[in-house]
Amino acid sequence: MAAFDLGVANLLGIAVYLASALVAVVTAVQTRRDAPGKPSLWLVVAAVFVGLALFRLSGAEEAIRQALRTMLVERMEYEERRVFQTGAVLACLTVVGIGAYFYVPRMVLWPRWLAMTSASLGALAVLYALRIISLHGVDRILYASIGPLHFNHVLELMPIAAIWLAAWDYRHGQMCRGRGRSGRPETARR
Repeated sequence: MAAFDLGVANLLGIAVYLASALVAVVTAVQTRRDAPGKPSLWLVVAAVFVGLALFRLSGAEEAIRQALRTMLVERMEYEERRVFQTGAVLACLTVVGIGAYFYVPRMVLWPRWLAMTSASLGALAVLYALRIISLHGVDRILYASIGPLHFNHVLELMPIAAIWLAAWDYRHGQMCRGRGRSGRPETARR
């Protein structure tokens, strides 16, 4: 997919991903200044957002969807694709349920910035999976218009905004509210 074929929504998405990567890098730099030598989850978050920007820039989401279509056509199963797609959606939701079962009890013990960031990255992964699976009923909901935006844009922006909030609060020491745990190194607490 050429850059001029991307469309405004994809270009804006790439810009938001790169801005999110920048927010994560700034947070990582601040973290390293507060606790030198300590690895930062924020560098991983930045890498995820750069990866998402490249994923969108390359048109990989549509390429994966097309590869799945081609596979189903070659197997002469395209007419029954709803069964495959429904199974994939159910598998995705099952993974979410199992993950929630095991991680939610642990996440309540994590610092809020970490819980917010982890849950938000998980939400983005589920959204991408649902868009790639492309089950008609799910697509009707995801691509419904809310003014100039599609519902999937709103669903994508919400976890990104939560990550920005977690980064801002982490950098400004606001996450020390609640159980007295900021998740920051002792030397960084105010």
